[in-house]
Amino acid sequence: MLNWSALPMTYHVMILDYGCTRDIWLFVGPFNTEEDAWDWGQQQDVVHPSWRVLDLGDPTAQPQVSSPTKRTRTKGGTMRPWLAGQSGIYILYWRTTSYHLIGPFNDDGQLTEFLTWDDVRPYFDPRGDYGWVVLRLDVPPSPQVVAPTRAALYLG
Repeated sequence: MLNWSALPMTYHVMILDYGCTRDIWLFVGPFNTEEDAWDWGQQQDVVHPSWRVLDLGDPTAQPQVSSPTKRTRTKGGTMRPWLAGQSGIYILYWRTTSYHLIGPFNDDGQLTEFLTWDDVRPYFDPRGDYGWVVLRLDVPPSPQVVAPTRAALYLG
């Protein structure tokens, strides 16, 4: 097994892909430099218009998944169970060196309540310095890591 943390290359392009029934995110890389990652991302703008460059040591590690502090109960007063393969609503948020998931949320109403109720989310501030997006992902969500399909252009 490849030891990602031992590699000097940690720059990856995180791609967010939006679909009809579910969304995916994946990491492309690693790239030798941050400039290489940005060059590759800019070349892919037509195919993948939503992307970010992150300096990740190990994008194959499972992200930390934080449950919403408050969950809406379904009819009958019981919590909705989440089974592998089901689709759930998540907030994916990231900084330069980390990414996290909050969810799954039962529906858009619960997500909106979470985003507007200050006491629920001490670890996430939608007005702060995080990049974030709402995605409908399979449960449990896991990203793919793929090698770049073509090398970055050298613009030097």
